[in-house]
Amino acid sequence: MARASRRAGFLKLPPMMDIAGVQLGIVRVQVALEADHIDIGFARLLRWAMRLAATNIRFAQQQQGQALRSFTAGAKGLGTSKTARRKSKQLY
Repeated sequence: MARASRRAGFLKLPPMMDIAGVQLGIVRVQVALEADHIDIGFARLLRWAMRLAATNIRFAQQQQGQALRSFTAGAKGLGTSKTARRKSKQLY
């Protein structure tokens, strides 16, 4: 029981706030697996969770970039009205 608690305390993961933190976490999981500090099932679960975190971070960064682009595009067109920029879709 004491050995199991020592092994459980070995793996220290960084905060998953950015892609670099997720990549470091994946490397640490792989090292712990190769050193036989964690079993394959737990390592698989951690890697899956980190891939999910990386996907969410990339999506959030992409959404943030799109919001920034739309904000700067909207700032350029402040002098014109919305109706002047929009083309009519009516058929004549």
